[in-house]
Amino acid sequence: MVRARFETVMGSANDFGILHWIPVLAIGVRAESTLLFCSLRMNRSDLQRLSQLRIDEAKALLAAGFPAGAYYMAGYAIECAFKACIAKRVQQYDFPDKGKVVRSYTHNLSDLMRWAELETLFEQAQQINPALNESWAIVKDWSESARYRPDEPLDRATNLIAAISDPSDGVLTWLIHRW
Repeated sequence: MVRARFETVMGSANDFGILHWIPVLAIGVRAESTLLFCSLRMNRSDLQRLSQLRIDEAKALLAAGFPAGAYYMAGYAIECAFKACIAKRVQQYDFPDKGKVVRSYTHNLSDLMRWAELETLFEQAQQINPALNESWAIVKDWSESARYRPDEPLDRATNLIAAISDPSDGVLTWLIHRW
């Protein structure tokens, strides 16, 4: 798995010309008794695929009876989707604003909505589709600290996944058209 990912990372310069500041995925690799860390740059396509993978994993975890893991993983689907939207806004040869780069390294979904510059569009979409507002009310409260809650209620995980992936009212469904 890491080898295949490494080959992807070593792709053409065109794949990564705009992505030098996009979130980095740290992967721990145990070599003998030393823990090494390898940083992989992520581009917009990687983040899109990761978003889809995380929501699929969340659904699988929920179906297997693991609502805490499902809740946690579902939030990362939205985080990756927002980061794909942020990556889309970076021009290939522009030097990105340092403040924007630093602010993009967050798990706070409301902040990511702002840094992706989607607030106005989302407010307009909510006026057209009030159910989208209900979905956002559930999704925006997700936090990466969910990883420390082993007893996440089933209904909370189910509601989050529905608010993210509903075909007409899901936040991820809306984001996919903007990434």
